[in-house]
Amino acid sequence: MVLQALRQVAQPSDAGTSQWSDIVLSYEGTPDFPAFESYRDELLPPREQELF
Repeated sequence: MVLQALRQVAQPSDAGTSQWSDIVLSYEGTPDFPAFESYRDELLPPREQELF
């Protein structure tokens, strides 16, 4: 049963078949939501780690 499940996962899916529903694929986002990682400029740089 495990081998059968692995074979199903490993098989390439059809390019025309989508696993996402139409409502997910048609989602356009929220206009007032901040841009992805737009806050990065405000972050402090990482601290240097001490080796010893």
